[in-house]
Amino acid sequence: METNSILIEKILSKQKPGGFWCEPENFYVYTKYKGTVWTVILLAEMGASGEDSRIKAACEFLLTWSQHRESGGFAFHGNPGSGGEADAIIPCLTGNMVYSLIRLGLL
Repeated sequence: METNSILIEKILSKQKPGGFWCEPENFYVYTKYKGTVWTVILLAEMGASGEDSRIKAACEFLLTWSQHRESGGFAFHGNPGSGGEADAIIPCLTGNMVYSLIRLGLL
């Protein structure tokens, strides 16, 4: 687990002040496997602590930008003013986000 702690810190050191990685609007598609969605999934799998303020910021970012307000599903495109777009919701992203957010303590 010590190795994971070192890697988690390295990943978190690259986080932007708004709680995201890369550009905020590219949380999923453009920077696939480097964007915020994928980073949060990885951190959850590595056993990162949801008590860490940086992890909380990342989760809040995704809830604000990606979660569709009406259905609760997660979308690959959205913005902080309106959340995820209905026509951009995908089941695999929703499943990964629910799993990761629960692992990080947001049940």
